[in-house]
Amino acid sequence: MDFDNFSFKLNPHTFVRDFGNCIYMENQVNHVKGYFNGWAYPLTRNIFHSYTTFSFWNDYWLQPFDRGNYGAWISEDLRAKFLYWLNEMWFIDIIDTYGAKTGGDFSYKCADEVEAKFTGKMCGSPANLHTDTPWLQRLQINITDACNERCTHCYLPVPKKDRATAIPTDTVIDLLKQFRKMNGLKVVLSGGEIFMYRNLFAILDECRKQDLMILLQSNMATATPDDIARLKTLDLFNIQVSLYSTDETVHDSITRCHGSCRKTMANIKELVINDIPATISCPVTQANFASVEQLREWAANLGLNVHFDYVVMAQCDGSDGNIGNRLTSIQARKLIDMEVRSKPVFVDAIGKARSLDDLLSSPIGLRRQGCSILADSMCIDSDGLAYPCPGWNGMKIGNTATKPLQEIWANSAAATRLRETEKDDFVQCRECKLQNFCNMCPTYNYNENGGDMFKPCPSFCENARLLRQSLIDQYNELHATKP
Repeated sequence: MDFDNFSFKLNPHTFVRDFGNCIYMENQVNHVKGYFNGWAYPLTRNIFHSYTTFSFWNDYWLQPFDRGNYGAWISEDLRAKFLYWLNEMWFIDIIDTYGAKTGGDFSYKCADEVEAKFTGKMCGSPANLHTDTPWLQRLQINITDACNERCTHCYLPVPKKDRATAIPTDTVIDLLKQFRKMNGLKVVLSGGEIFMYRNLFAILDECRKQDLMILLQSNMATATPDDIARLKTLDLFNIQVSLYSTDETVHDSITRCHGSCRKTMANIKELVINDIPATISCPVTQANFASVEQLREWAANLGLNVHFDYVVMAQCDGSDGNIGNRLTSIQARKLIDMEVRSKPVFVDAIGKARSLDDLLSSPIGLRRQGCSILADSMCIDSDGLAYPCPGWNGMKIGNTATKPLQEIWANSAAATRLRETEKDDFVQCRECKLQNFCNMCPTYNYNENGGDMFKPCPSFCENARLLRQSLIDQYNELHATKP
């Protein structure tokens, strides 16, 4: 390859973080991630050494290698292969004698094709970062408690919404700047309802200036056409929209807000029309259980995924009046059966299992491999207090009004104690034979059991039992029909 006639630029959807011994890259359209250390570190650092000089959307073409600084000892053949691999993964866009080779923008029309091509593609692991403290990769900021809906299952108490506490815009911007200095990557803006925050787009513009991935959580019922047009310009990672049913009567009975279903569904369609990445979040309760399949079909026709959550979390002030909305065991089993039959992770595992024991020994039912508290994220609430995650308001780890974000994350005594929590600390779970199927969460435990994070929420135990039995039944059904 002739490096004197070789130019490339950062793909406009790629985010880069330099840890001094490792370069991290992630493309937010195809979700490919790379951790580059060792011989790849000087090479990637050379590629992106002037990256921070330019804004995220800048069309400036980076120049060929500076042999006097980085990677001069690496052969041109290896460099060429590496650069073309970066191009194939959509980390960079190359211009050479064959013309431009570019990664695509997000599009619902191509989403399935992109997912099929890139799912599972990754280079390296977080272990390559070698940081003294865990990397704070994701920060959720609940910018306001104000909400236009009063959902029956919500973990935010109505009095909290009525008080409508909001973080001052200048404070949010300062938090974003602190987060970026810590090599932060993804910011989640939530509430309450974010579109009721007066200066939402000032904050979103600052997220862009700070080169942060943006994930929004909203019911979209108050968003205007102008709002959606502005969202289109921001190149969002995703917007997670709350929708509980396509039946207006059912949805509005849950939100206790007349007309909310119609407005939310209309704006979801506008997000799709404008190719703004979105997913639907649907807590499943007794009220909307019968319409879940209808919602899933409606979303699929739009090219959207739906995340169904069927364990209602007790409210963050310790009250449990909302958990009476939880599914019955019969309803939960029907919903679990639907997911086992439709989710690729379950379908693939059942189809590829060599035996039933092989299937049941795999932790395919886990949302994540155990709960690593404060491993890569935390939450700032509307009052400026820091918590391990949304909803865990009783577990304060710091106050952003009195301490910098870095100090709270790295040096908080409460955070340190929580990070030392191990699986064996959950005594009741030690010998449980349902561990591979359990989504147990300390936050749910804490809110429901008077501040005891180690006492399992009973619904997790029951749903783990139901999931295990559903997998057994589906496995037996599949293999009984094989010749």
